[in-house]
Amino acid sequence: MGARVRRLMRLTLCLALTLCFCCLTALAVGAEEGGTGTDTDVTTPATYEIYLGGVQVTDENCSDILGDTASDENATPRAVYDPEEQVLSLRDLSVTGCYTNGNGSYSLAVAEAGVTVKLTGSVTFPWGIYVAEGSVEIEDAIVTFEGRAGGTGFVQIQSGDLTVEESTIVGQGLDGVTDVCFGADIVTVEGSMLLMTPLRGKLPTFGSVLQADERMLIDGCYITFQTDHHSAESFLTAYGNTTVRDSVIQASGVNTFVNMQDGSFVASTGTRLIATHALYGFVLNGNAEFNMAEVNVGAHYAGIVLNPEGEVNLKIRSSDIQLYNPGFNAFTKGPLANQWEANQAQLKQTYETFDDYVSYYWTVYSENTGSIRNAALYANNASVSMTHTDFSAKDYAVGILYRSCGKHFSVGDGSSLTIKSTKAAFFGMVEEEGEVRFGSGMAGDVQLFSIPCADILGTLGNYAVTFSTGGASFERIEGATPVLDTEELLGKFRGCAKSCHVTVKEFPVAAVAIPCVALALASVAVVLLYQFRDRIGFLQRKKNKKKDEA
Repeated sequence: MGARVRRLMRLTLCLALTLCFCCLTALAVGAEEGGTGTDTDVTTPATYEIYLGGVQVTDENCSDILGDTASDENATPRAVYDPEEQVLSLRDLSVTGCYTNGNGSYSLAVAEAGVTVKLTGSVTFPWGIYVAEGSVEIEDAIVTFEGRAGGTGFVQIQSGDLTVEESTIVGQGLDGVTDVCFGADIVTVEGSMLLMTPLRGKLPTFGSVLQADERMLIDGCYITFQTDHHSAESFLTAYGNTTVRDSVIQASGVNTFVNMQDGSFVASTGTRLIATHALYGFVLNGNAEFNMAEVNVGAHYAGIVLNPEGEVNLKIRSSDIQLYNPGFNAFTKGPLANQWEANQAQLKQTYETFDDYVSYYWTVYSENTGSIRNAALYANNASVSMTHTDFSAKDYAVGILYRSCGKHFSVGDGSSLTIKSTKAAFFGMVEEEGEVRFGSGMAGDVQLFSIPCADILGTLGNYAVTFSTGGASFERIEGATPVLDTEELLGKFRGCAKSCHVTVKEFPVAAVAIPCVALALASVAVVLLYQFRDRIGFLQRKKNKKKDEA
């Protein structure tokens, strides 16, 4: 009996050792394969730095990020990420959540480098889109940005491109914009509408509505941004070449309408550029061209400003340019009202009421609008040429203020200038090598005068050029001292016309064409006459020959 028990005990021990050996072997194999060798082992899916509505994209959910097929296996996923192609496709969806970091909240945040975001169909974002390094392509889509508080912009691409084709983009509010509405290295908008009007809410101060760090193309588009609050530093800011073609752009309530920090600006082929309640219209630091374009800009401090460091040319061809100062009442309702609303607690420490603030600012506004730089067109160190263009300016201190720095200002045949100013319709400061020229002739209610005055202008130029009425001649004030401050400039002269309506003679095509036609007809008549005479002579000789033979 005892022997049987001992045999059973030895058998049990062998079985136990065998089981232990098997378990250890399994553990070793599992360790070699990277597992834990336990039944609770779970493989962690790969993740991507992409957050859609707060949901992070992983290997497990990338084929259906929002889980559309969970309730309907036949459903087509609205959000899909292809890791191999690095393409995130979104269509027909309304994002509900957001991803938040130290900078702000985003409906879509992409920190993964090299990702292309493609939007189609109808897509709504309560907050904006942020892409660190990649691109956003919006094609055949209707995209709505609600602009909820806490965001930083609509589409912000730190490094990469934004392309919008055949789409409509709607911006409903600016509560969630603290940087730019749309910004990228390269911005391309073709055949699309960007509608940002009316904008609701207490509007914060931010940078630009459209910004491109390298280049921008707007072709065949309708773009509107409208608010009475001066919240945007500029509507369009570019650091590279910018082309606007066959498009309509309207903006209201921006400090600067177009701010070209660098590169060229071209508006052509039926483009209409309209701005109201701006402080400055165009600030151009590179070559600019308006060709078959229409410009209608209401800007308080200046309409078009060229004050570059290098060589710059402004060419205006077959265009209609209208620049006007909206006046202090509009200024009160625009930037002053916005400043009071945004900084009321601080301002009330100095001003009891908004009216007190307005009274104070009237002095500041008067100084700015009374300055000689309060000009419809202010060009310093730039060549300016107009041909077949209608240029009008109203209610600025100076209509056109020009300092040549050796460059040329010319108004070609077929153009007209209609200016109403408070100090001078046109005033130019020209060096010996500079020039002011008005086509083949000028007709109107003023004449162009030029007088040498290097002793007064100093480094500003050798000659002062201006318009003067027929009854008064332009002259320097006797004993005028050299100009130390350009604000003193017009006080050194008298006789500047404040208003003008000038047309530059068109080449008299009809006067030349009629004589040419008459000459051609006369030439034909002479040729026919000679041919007729020769024919008569031939017949006469033939008749005489027959008579002689008879």
